Amino acid sequence: MAEKGRPQTLGMHITTTKFLGSEEVAHYIFEKLRLLPTKYHPTKSEYYTSKNKGKFSFDNPNEFITKVPGDYRYGGYASLYKVKQIFSIYIKWTRCPESLVSETDLVYNTIWIHFDDGMGLINNSKEFSIVESIWLDLCKFLHSWYGECHLYSNDESSNNYLGWGFGRCIPRLHWKTYFGEAYKQLIPVQEIDFEGTCEVDIFTNEGFILTINDDPRNLVTRSDLERKIINKLGSNLFWNEHDNRLSPKGEYKIPNLDYSEVIYRNF
Repeated sequence: MAEKGRPQTLGMHITTTKFLGSEEVAHYIFEKLRLLPTKYHPTKSEYYTSKNKGKFSFDNPNEFITKVPGDYRYGGYASLYKVKQIFSIYIKWTRCPESLVSETDLVYNTIWIHFDDGMGLINNSKEFSIVESIWLDLCKFLHSWYGECHLYSNDESSNNYLGWGFGRCIPRLHWKTYFGEAYKQLIPVQEIDFEGTCEVDIFTNEGFILTINDDPRNLVTRSDLERKIINKLGSNLFWNEHDNRLSPKGEYKIPNLDYSEVIYRNF
């Protein structure tokens, strides 16, 4: 577990093949962020470049909604945060012409949501319930193929323990992992006996979430419990921790995903 007095950041991530650089998506995210406990309400913004920073307020939705597409509709980012990084959300989008894509499964859009005092939030069941619901609603609305909720390590580089995969597979099984509808069709989750290692909540036409039955501080890095559950789900769906990230040899499996919003034909 983390050393006393050293808070661990809680990360809630979303990976999708839905294009995120649109007013529709920006509006939905904006309305969801309104539900955050007041102490997490973002007060600062950044768009496309660190030189483009400014104040942010829920009283002016257009400040966020109209800037998301901006002049960089096919590649860009938007970030909202509370001072001292108590809370932050980073939305990154891309859309590529078919001629520039050598591997279609490597094109996806992402959202990173971070809370500085992760265990403080987790231990506040009322506030965590709100935050988890926001994350799950975003996963469902954005047709995420994968989402994760986990504590970061204070001592290791995230590249060493968060897992690789880069669209070829799921990087890792974290404390809470969201699987999109495509994975629900691929994994016979209702038929698997998990032997009390985790809890599974299945949503109608919206995938499922798997929560490992352990303190999230014990799941920061890979554990035998994680490996046991992965073997039940299908080991080829997850990044092999012993594989070479620069030249992967594993035969990974990923569902057929809809890339129509992030890859376009150029005429």
